[in-house]
Amino acid sequence: DYAPDGYLLFDQKGMIIEANQAAAILLNTSQESLHHSFLFRYLKKADRENARQFLKNLTTVGPGEEVHDEFEIWITPRGRPSFPGAVSVLAVEKKEHNNGSTKAKSSFIVRCMFRDNSAHRQAEELIRRNSMRYKALSDLSQLIMEAWNDPQEVLNRVARVMADLIGDSCVTRLIDKSGQYLEVVSACHRDPVLEELLKEVIYRKPYRLDEGYTGLAFTTGEPVLVAEVQENNRFEKRHKVFQSFEKKAGRSSILVVPLLLHDEKLGTITMTRGSPGNPYTVEDQSLLASLAERAALAFASARLYQDLEKAYQEEHQMRRQLIIAEKHAAISRMIGSVAHELNNPIQTVQNCLFLISQDLNDDADLSNIISMATSESGRVSKLVGILRESFRPVKLEPMTVFDLREILEEVRNLLSPHLQYQSVKWLQEPFNSPAFINGIPDQLKQVFINISMNAIEAMQPTGGCLWVSLIIKIEEGTASVVFRDNGPGIREEDISRLFEPFYTTKERGTGLGLSISYDIVTNHNGNITVESELGSGAAFAVILPLVDSRTL
Repeated sequence: DYAPDGYLLFDQKGMIIEANQAAAILLNTSQESLHHSFLFRYLKKADRENARQFLKNLTTVGPGEEVHDEFEIWITPRGRPSFPGAVSVLAVEKKEHNNGSTKAKSSFIVRCMFRDNSAHRQAEELIRRNSMRYKALSDLSQLIMEAWNDPQEVLNRVARVMADLIGDSCVTRLIDKSGQYLEVVSACHRDPVLEELLKEVIYRKPYRLDEGYTGLAFTTGEPVLVAEVQENNRFEKRHKVFQSFEKKAGRSSILVVPLLLHDEKLGTITMTRGSPGNPYTVEDQSLLASLAERAALAFASARLYQDLEKAYQEEHQMRRQLIIAEKHAAISRMIGSVAHELNNPIQTVQNCLFLISQDLNDDADLSNIISMATSESGRVSKLVGILRESFRPVKLEPMTVFDLREILEEVRNLLSPHLQYQSVKWLQEPFNSPAFINGIPDQLKQVFINISMNAIEAMQPTGGCLWVSLIIKIEEGTASVVFRDNGPGIREEDISRLFEPFYTTKERGTGLGLSISYDIVTNHNGNITVESELGSGAAFAVILPLVDSRTL
């Protein structure tokens, strides 16, 4: 009676012969009520047949043998919920004599010890969940480390881990630059088919900060757990674009946690389960919050690295531009001075040749020699003139505000005959938005013509396509005119020197076209970038600062 575990003694038919006080307490009855009652009434239906089969099997046990077993079974007390019971049974043979005869009949009496195993189960479940949690954090940390320099990949991997671990779907959103909407950056689902459907609908509509559970979690900075989603919920009206997905995937439970980095709100992670009967729990919320904390830190670190990398590239580009500009200035001064000094003696030589040609009689051989000398000196004079003009200090022409689309249309019309003759197609994307800049139209027209002519020459003798696009980035305040060809491309070692004076990759080229274009663009506070891969053509982008059309 003083044992902490329940003790029962019952026969081979399952009738209880004896019970201690602990057994009565565990079964929520009295010891007297247990006597001569059947064991099966205190078992769940699913376990009653197993108990009957155990007792039935005792008939096959040989004389003098004992049967011992330990297992877990669901025990049902009177008027209380069932609990998992840890049971130990020992079946002992006893012999009975009939009317004094010597013939014995074998039977078994069963001793049973049992206890409530709920606490043990809870401890095991807690250990399992903690193990799962630590493994998830470890796995996520490893995945994040592999994508340490890519913010987008960090969030993609986080969404995948959470969808597989917590389920069913995971959508990550970040606050946009306006600070008014949450933009979807990654979406995953356990089911690949449903994931495709989710991605089709989730990117269509931005999420307002005052909208639904996701907006609530972001604005408050606290997790939102909805164990069971109610139909016709007034708090969160679903947009029609999501209905096709939810009709197939379901939406029974929601869990949203904010992505926080100290006091900065980065975005949210929204989890959704489709099938009812498996709601999110506080433990799920705790796990998701831990994962979100690491995800936010990893995302911020990756974003910081990306910003540093971008800043380094910009500084490197600025240094390179400064070196080129200084080189241009030095060469310009030198060439301007040399060209000026050469011009006078060349003029003298040309005058002398002219006078000699006037005094010639009918000496054909000498006349041809003089004519050849005059022609070559004229070519030298023309080259000196080009050098003087090219490297003459830029005239301070007045700048005006104009639409780049008009200049591009003029360039297209000017080059149209040449494009047709060289079998090159000018493919122009629709320029729907105006691109107003402050500059000198003729100079920029010269830049666009020069880049286009270079592309046309690069695609000879077979011809090809020249794609021209106008990319407007309002947030950066720039307009980019991009010329992309499908020629042979430019070697990597040549790209860094394309804008140097007299550097050319052509057989017949002065190496001044791109150099002059570069000077013009930089005088417009712009920049020229080049991207190329051998065999895949080249792309030149002229980037210029926009003028806000609202100020015009």
